[in-house]
Amino acid sequence: MTAYCGALKTYFLKGGVKMSLGMLTLSQCSRDISEVINRVRGAFGGIPMKAVSDLPEIKAAEGTINRASRLVIRGVEGLDVWRGALIVYESTWMSALKDLRASGKWAA
Repeated sequence: MTAYCGALKTYFLKGGVKMSLGMLTLSQCSRDISEVINRVRGAFGGIPMKAVSDLPEIKAAEGTINRASRLVIRGVEGLDVWRGALIVYESTWMSALKDLRASGKWAA
């Protein structure tokens, strides 16, 4: 069974690509979060993500992703909430990486 969120007839710009905010499936949610995780993993390179995965802000960002995906798939919220959660999630990880590098524990 495929779940869909409500049909929203707006557009979201990301990286110069216009995306229709029509329907979101569970598989699209998985693809979206996988893309973000892959970018974060790439940015971390040889630094283990575990070095920051227990930080409260990382846990909060993960909770935000979980809540947003459920709300959007059920049609309670629009895709803008999902895209916003993805941005916050990725930004939180990147900020934690920046702080980790600045601490001197891991080099760039």
